Amino acid sequence: MPDWLYYVLALCIHELFHYIAAKLFYKQGIMIGLTAGGFLAKWKGPQPEKSRQCAIYAMGPTGNFAAALVISIIPVSAAVKNKLINANIFIGLFNLIPLCPMDGGNILLIVLYDFIGLSRAYTVMERIGLRIRLLLIAAGLVLCIFDNNPSLLLAIVFIPGTKFMKRTVKRLNLNALIHRKERILKRRSYPVRHILVLKEVLLGEVLSLIDYDQFHIIHIADDTMKLICEITEQQLIDAMVKENAAKTLEEVFLKPPNVF
Repeated sequence: MPDWLYYVLALCIHELFHYIAAKLFYKQGIMIGLTAGGFLAKWKGPQPEKSRQCAIYAMGPTGNFAAALVISIIPVSAAVKNKLINANIFIGLFNLIPLCPMDGGNILLIVLYDFIGLSRAYTVMERIGLRIRLLLIAAGLVLCIFDNNPSLLLAIVFIPGTKFMKRTVKRLNLNALIHRKERILKRRSYPVRHILVLKEVLLGEVLSLIDYDQFHIIHIADDTMKLICEITEQQLIDAMVKENAAKTLEEVFLKPPNVF
């Protein structure tokens, strides 16, 4: 059997454990698709709680390490056994790299988001990601030149970039905002932050300004800095659900009255 098939088998084991974990910790489950860079899983519905997300992400590498342990005691030929063990260990370790959308990167992003908030988490992950990509590209070039093995280099080329991470951060933020009402009702008080934005700003852009640890009041102004109206973050979330995130504040909240 060609060597690359062992890695495909290890990838299948990895995704199987993700799928099982999603069924256990998340009612809607996940969808697993095939992309140029390999398998990519997506939530079928709203994101689960962050602790459940971390558990689901961690189960992929855990499954590979468990598979390597089980294979080590199965009575098969030494050559096949070593290749299967090496493939599972490699896939498990590779997915623990703190680079989105790898499992290690997704877990680190969630942890940073909880401790330092939206904007700083994105900045830190972007810096870490750039350095790791450069190191992996260098390692891939070494393997390609000296071992005639371009697999690592190809894997890095096809790993999604910062746009994917930005979408992940926004989804984390939206998920936190959706559940904020429960936290406010439980605590009965919450710090408030005011934001001033122009009416031409998109709903999605306003969402990126909202952080997880404060309740927000958004003041909408025109080009002359005259305040037109104010909305709460809950009104923004409701508008995001009903409208398109690419619409402006003016289109959604400053509509002219209906004329009959």
